[in-house]
Amino acid sequence: MTSLSDEQLVARIRAGDLTGRRELIERWQESVYRIAWRVLGNPNDAEEVRQTVFLRFLERPDSLPDPQRFGGWIRQCTVNAADSLIRSRRVRSASVLPMEVAGSGSDPEREAGAAEEANRLRTALETLLPEERALLSLKFDEGLSFSEIGETLDRPASTVKSHYARLISRLKTLLTESTKELDRHV
Repeated sequence: MTSLSDEQLVARIRAGDLTGRRELIERWQESVYRIAWRVLGNPNDAEEVRQTVFLRFLERPDSLPDPQRFGGWIRQCTVNAADSLIRSRRVRSASVLPMEVAGSGSDPEREAGAAEEANRLRTALETLLPEERALLSLKFDEGLSFSEIGETLDRPASTVKSHYARLISRLKTLLTESTKELDRHV
């Protein structure tokens, strides 16, 4: 791999030098997969989206944006491809967290509590729309700022920020209700 930036590689590809395609794909493949997986909740569907995004990239290098917009562009392509897959399959709910909870195996009670907490979060996240899960994935998994998310989703940063705040509030409410329900059964 070279030490060229994404912007430099995109500029070269747009100028007709296609040698940077492989490097860009290698750099972005995990991020594209992670976003798709969080939106779709299924590793096979996430892989299908990753292949779709990169196939389009390879087939139409002329569709690449200005070099400095490549990161936002590929994330937006991923969200759009995941949304298209959902619409085509009419998927309504998906698991959005790994099924296993990592642990050392030394404290079964603690691991059981972590597994229960992960399950409650998974259940709460399943109530969100795919585009809402995409926003959370871009914020938490990709570490993007609100302005970067806004660029990716083609929305003003202020809209993204307020939507994010409402999502977090709704998740807190759902988790609080879930905890109260759990406590009633114990």
